Amino acid sequence: MRPLNPVKKFAVLSSIFVTGLCLGLAFTIAYLLEHHMGEREWLDTAAFVRHQVDEHNLGPFFTEPRLRREPAEYKEVFKRLSSLPEVVRIKVWDREATVLWTDDERLIGRRFPENPELKQALAGRLSVELKTLRKAENVLERERFTQLAEIYVPIPSKPSGEIIGVVEVYMLPARLFAGIQRMRVLVWGIVITGGILLYGGLIPIVRRSYRKQLDLERSLREYSQHLEKISRHKSEFLANMSHELRTPMNAVLGFSELLAQQTYGPLTEKQSRYVDNIHKSGRHLLALISDLLDLSKVEAGKVELRPEPFELREALAVALAAIRPLAKAKGMQLSLQVDEGLSTLTADPLRFKQILYNL
Repeated sequence: MRPLNPVKKFAVLSSIFVTGLCLGLAFTIAYLLEHHMGEREWLDTAAFVRHQVDEHNLGPFFTEPRLRREPAEYKEVFKRLSSLPEVVRIKVWDREATVLWTDDERLIGRRFPENPELKQALAGRLSVELKTLRKAENVLERERFTQLAEIYVPIPSKPSGEIIGVVEVYMLPARLFAGIQRMRVLVWGIVITGGILLYGGLIPIVRRSYRKQLDLERSLREYSQHLEKISRHKSEFLANMSHELRTPMNAVLGFSELLAQQTYGPLTEKQSRYVDNIHKSGRHLLALISDLLDLSKVEAGKVELRPEPFELREALAVALAAIRPLAKAKGMQLSLQVDEGLSTLTADPLRFKQILYNL
């Protein structure tokens, strides 16, 4: 199986990432909006119930037993609450978790003290349950509905703010559920569209970058091949020049040796000194040429050092004799002064002389 190129690999991985990102965003945003929409609905309902209780002065109904025996006017108000859109039942509770009034008289007077949402409402907190009808007091609602929103609205007394009872509103929030469904469709549409645009925008960018990388790699290969070609030509040039450089230098060394041996006649002291300088400088130049033509050292970028002990004064004298003619041509006088304590030095003689010549 051929491996995927980077663009295709990125396309696969980015599709997985964008899909996961869209799923996470869609679920998170939908959950937050759904929670906000439900909370706003419950708060609006609770505010309306409290307003009705305050407007019709229903507070005494929760605390005065006499009014419970004659609840005609209060029943009328609670019936109006029951007639609100999506409200299917109203229950009125006192502080002892007893049903004071509901549109189904079979529940009036019964106590349900184990209701956890009712306990929260009697403690002063708005409580909402949007689940299946599973509590004991839901036995009559289960005859008609499978699921309702139960909103427990705590009712405070006017003077002290103490909770005197709870109005429980049973709602079938079809409008809320329809709004939530539309919101979910909208959120998913926006997120999926954004994911498609993000994915569609990333792929061309990566493709262009990959093409630029390929072009750069191709240029580097071509440049590397060009450098290799230059290096090969350089090696061929040095190899071809090896004989041309060594042959005349060997001839110079050979003739200087013949002159030094006075084969063709005696030499003056000055002539012997000059011949000796020619021979030593020629040997030094030949050694440099040998190093230059050593292709392995040139290609490796290093030169091997061969340290050995040699006479410092003699090496300095040879270097001075080699450069004295150049100095004399420029009107300069050179002299050598070496401390008597300096005798021998351990180093590479060739490199030491090279340093002296380059000073």
